[in-house]
Amino acid sequence: MTLADFDLYRFLSDRARVRLMVYAGLAALALGLGMSHIGGSLKTGGAPWGIISLELAHTPDQAQAVLASWDAAARVDAGLVVGLDFVFALSYVLFLSLMCMQLAGQLYSWHRVAALVGVVLSWAVVLAGVADVVENVALIQMLRGSELPLWPTVAYWSAVPKFVTILLSVVFCFWGWLFYLNSVALHQFREGMRAADAGAASSRDSRD
Repeated sequence: MTLADFDLYRFLSDRARVRLMVYAGLAALALGLGMSHIGGSLKTGGAPWGIISLELAHTPDQAQAVLASWDAAARVDAGLVVGLDFVFALSYVLFLSLMCMQLAGQLYSWHRVAALVGVVLSWAVVLAGVADVVENVALIQMLRGSELPLWPTVAYWSAVPKFVTILLSVVFCFWGWLFYLNSVALHQFREGMRAADAGAASSRDSRD
């Protein structure tokens, strides 16, 4: 089996991959900024991190404390943020998953283990997106007034692996590009030195 066998996007051409990655990245950036602006009203004493405080509430009492710190207008904003998050999840999943897979392909000839990590993270980001959707469903139920103890637990255990996976994929992308560019530059430097040495040797032979 080859790296291509695990490529989620092998049906796309290289040009289509790049286009999709760029569009998804721009969409994720725009949605993230918009959600951050809308969610400004959700930062209260009981919810210092805004909607994230509800995602990580973990227990019914903590969730109720967060919800109690929001007035009616803030709850409307929270609902809007959660609604936009469905589209945001699709955007960041496409961007990060594609980026990890692209890097895996670039790194395969330089560092097989790093390439394998990239493939795993490409798939893991998709699962993080699924977790985000499950989390949003739980948040909607809490915003609608459900006091079922299950929802804070579902939101928490969906949010934690989601955040960890996103963080790992971002770190991998940052490190991977630095490693790849450094490897390419080092390879070109070595090739240049070999060519220079060969040229110098040829020059000495011609003089002799």
